[in-house]
Amino acid sequence: LFLGDDMLPPANGASLLLSSMENPPGGLEIPAVSGLYNMKTLPKQIVAWRRDGPIVEGKTFRTDRPSLVQVDGCGLDFCLIDTGYLKPVDKPRFKIVEEQNSICTEDVYFWNRFRLATGLAPFVDTSCRVGHYDARTETIY
Repeated sequence: LFLGDDMLPPANGASLLLSSMENPPGGLEIPAVSGLYNMKTLPKQIVAWRRDGPIVEGKTFRTDRPSLVQVDGCGLDFCLIDTGYLKPVDKPRFKIVEEQNSICTEDVYFWNRFRLATGLAPFVDTSCRVGHYDARTETIY
């Protein structure tokens, strides 16, 4: 379980993620699952993406129906990964890559390598809503 020091998961958050992984609907293979949380920015943006951009509440998934949403990548600040799926991922697994006009953060880097090595993608459990605390402004996103 990855847990960032600025995350405010629900008390049963780890149990929700584990239950999603162990009891997937429709026989899905879930190698990793993240809680649903936002970047520390306005307008709010969920830290999970597909090739066409970030997932969007009300568009990618329904707000009135908690679900598992398959994504190409997600943040690692509240994410449960089955360690058996890490073995084929070459090291270093986590790395920040700076290029001329962009940065590839460690989560983007990891999920790209993970998908190439396993052919699988992570999920987001939309029932597990996690606060993202900004200590500088005392704001929860």
